[in-house]
Amino acid sequence: MKSPLRPIAIILLVFLVKLASVFYLVHLSKCNGTGSFMGIASMSGDAHSYITPIDNLLSEGTYYYDDAKAGRMPYLGSLYMVFRLFTSKELALSALVVLQVLIGSISIYCMGKLTSMLIGLRSAFWVFIVLSLATFHITIFDIAILTESLGTAFIGIFLYLHYVYLTQGRNWKDLVYSGIFLALTVLFKPYLSLLFIAVGIEFLWFHRNHGLVYNLRKTVVCSICVIAPFFIINLPWTVRNFIVFQRFVPFQQDVNAGYGYSNATLAVYSFIQSIGESYVSWDKRSAGCYFEPVEGLPCEYEIPSRILGANLTIEKIHEARTVYGSYLKGPNDSLEQRTIAIFNDLTEAYKKDHPISYHLLTPLVLVKHFLIHSGSYFMPISSSSPCFHTYQIFIKVLQSVLYYAALIFGMIGLMLIFRKNGSSFLLLLIPIYLVLFFPIFMERSETRYFHLAFPTLLIGLTFVLHRFISPENSILIKFKRFFRTQ
Repeated sequence: MKSPLRPIAIILLVFLVKLASVFYLVHLSKCNGTGSFMGIASMSGDAHSYITPIDNLLSEGTYYYDDAKAGRMPYLGSLYMVFRLFTSKELALSALVVLQVLIGSISIYCMGKLTSMLIGLRSAFWVFIVLSLATFHITIFDIAILTESLGTAFIGIFLYLHYVYLTQGRNWKDLVYSGIFLALTVLFKPYLSLLFIAVGIEFLWFHRNHGLVYNLRKTVVCSICVIAPFFIINLPWTVRNFIVFQRFVPFQQDVNAGYGYSNATLAVYSFIQSIGESYVSWDKRSAGCYFEPVEGLPCEYEIPSRILGANLTIEKIHEARTVYGSYLKGPNDSLEQRTIAIFNDLTEAYKKDHPISYHLLTPLVLVKHFLIHSGSYFMPISSSSPCFHTYQIFIKVLQSVLYYAALIFGMIGLMLIFRKNGSSFLLLLIPIYLVLFFPIFMERSETRYFHLAFPTLLIGLTFVLHRFISPENSILIKFKRFFRTQ
């Protein structure tokens, strides 16, 4: 009988290593002047849109952010509020970071167990743990007040519990627990709500040999058990929104989470998306920083020659940028209308010059930006930083190697696992779904959205590594045997 202290000891070990990594990343970020911090919590990007509504709720009794009354869902903020009730804002945010690290550590343990079950070797558990601790692709979000960290952690725990239910006696307790963590995943990452449909399809497949009536009845009952926790947890938010808006709003009030983007800005973003580029202004390699310069950020973006043509010239793009810059400095109706007109003309010019590229190439370019990058640009390491040391180059190279190893060999590994074990269906689905949803459907190429798939890709990478190094079925040994017979 295994000691119940063993999982706790392993989780504690993972937690301490991750926490040390968090402190190191915070140290580098502050030293490098990257981002805005309160304690060890990064408040860059969308962080304030999660926290400010809670501050307003505590001080004024109303949940809102700027003009958004149902912008970000309140679940990340609710965790912050628990700490905020007893301590200062800085300590509450730091405590939230520690909580994210803890839940992430539990998820790593669960995913390690899942890896071991899928591969059938104990060593797979430790290989996955080492890979998870060596990469900062998820840890970097543990310091951020965003939903990436907890969303990734919750989906990892769900995948483990879901697999346990499917393969180990189909215990109803495991089914309900998996439903709770799928609910938490969706509440932190609403675009994953389609996973409920995928799970329902999976139930249909696994009950296919028991007759149509039994299959449908079993699928419906199982699906209800999985989806019920989501409706129960999210009911107060949905009722509150119905009272405020007089309509059904289960997630947020609009696709932009209530952010008050002007029509001029939306016209700029529409043009950037039409040419297959990213409008994220804080990324120095994106078109966003070219059209919306961020103070202190040296933009490295250059207009790609592939988009230029008879109707879309570099001079017209420069003129449009100047007009939009004037609007940002002093917004008024005249400049807004001019900005809208000039960027709509740019979009139409690109469609006219490159009709095939607009419909076929643009999605592929967005996928390229989504997946193909250095794999380490997120690291707060720079040779100009006063904290720079030569060994940090190794860290950046390691992150790049791990990213592409996971992306390429991890995907191959997931396909091989699925070929042998249909119960791994969701592991393979997640990275595919994220690629289809963001760059192709939503036309967004912000790379952080793909990091949610990174733990599943590490499972695939672990499988491939074991195929190479395992004495029983090593690919290297098979190569040796092949050449010996020649």
